[in-house]
Amino acid sequence: YTSACIFKLIEENAINLDDRVGEYWPEFSCRGKEEMTIKQVLLHQSGLPKNRLVFQIFNATNWGKIVDDIARQKPDFIPGSKTAYQLLNYGFILGEIIQRVTGSPVDEYLRDQYLGPLGLTHTSMRRVDFEDELFAPLSSGTLDHQVVAWIFNSRRIRGSLIPAASLHSTAREMAIFYQMLLNNGEYAGKRFLEPETVNLMTSLGYEGFDQSLGRRTRWGYGFFLGGDHILHPEYMDGMGRGSSIETFGHYGQRNSMVWADKKTGLVVVFLCNRFLSSNENKFRLQQISNAIWDQVDNC
Repeated sequence: YTSACIFKLIEENAINLDDRVGEYWPEFSCRGKEEMTIKQVLLHQSGLPKNRLVFQIFNATNWGKIVDDIARQKPDFIPGSKTAYQLLNYGFILGEIIQRVTGSPVDEYLRDQYLGPLGLTHTSMRRVDFEDELFAPLSSGTLDHQVVAWIFNSRRIRGSLIPAASLHSTAREMAIFYQMLLNNGEYAGKRFLEPETVNLMTSLGYEGFDQSLGRRTRWGYGFFLGGDHILHPEYMDGMGRGSSIETFGHYGQRNSMVWADKKTGLVVVFLCNRFLSSNENKFRLQQISNAIWDQVDNC
């Protein structure tokens, strides 16, 4: 969703993919980050994969404090030289660019450009209504994620703006958003993005080893691309055995996934409030996706 906001600005010629982050955020341009581009952040090549994660969680309510801290950070490697999935910094860096360019926080820009016009009333980047019947507390079926469940059940965290982790939605509303992308940027007679923009967003930006994930992967510009089973047959593929480079989507932390496939026109969303172990979750997602591909084969 953050990527969709970035590409809206690219389409409007407010920013360019190869622009340096520091052009819009001058304080960021220091300590080896001077040449870092927006494209490198989108492809998880910033060199700031997990930096200051605990600090960010404890200061989640203070956007300014977090981004000021990121601006002072030295990357783990020269930006663009390696790829390492950015857990939270992806959203903070791109979110700050959006705010610097538009004057609006990323969640407000997302609401104005996409969520409102799409009629998505149960989707937001921070939770404010904790009495809504659609609000689901998290639980953990594994010891190593009980603390994570506790942290993300707190109203302080759920109400904070953490673009890479705090999106709240329903399966139906996520399906509508992805259907809009699958429709080349159009939904219910409204144009949100041009076809060439969606094509670029969901195209292959990088294929190779990701240091954070510890394996080869395919990155689009804000999306995982399918075909993990092709890159390494021994790995459990959350998007299933029918996925390919034409499949794009993302996973939520051990409990959710969404993907869309250009060839078949499928949109698949699975949301769950229960964390499993890493392997159990991968197996669960693969089984769900494979069952769907079985039905496609039978059609």
